[in-house]
Amino acid sequence: MISGIYYGAQYGGSDNPPFWVNIPGEASSNHDLFDGYQMGWQGRAGPALGIAALVPSLQAPLGICHRVFGATLANVARQFLGPTEYFSLMFLH
Repeated sequence: MISGIYYGAQYGGSDNPPFWVNIPGEASSNHDLFDGYQMGWQGRAGPALGIAALVPSLQAPLGICHRVFGATLANVARQFLGPTEYFSLMFLH
């Protein structure tokens, strides 16, 4: 139920404003301004709205994988850090 509310909220902000008047419906739909506005004026607002509805449902499994495997990947990444990597991080930062 909570994920349904989340997906509905994400799609609700990307409904029509970004595709027609180039104004985000809410802060999380700023990404729709870049391609959605152009697609809307090219007559492809339907596919743009479909993509806007599909993306939040694809992000959830990715977020779950990051949550489950994040600590393991961080431990593996720490094994690769040596003096050279620390120097390059400090130098390039």
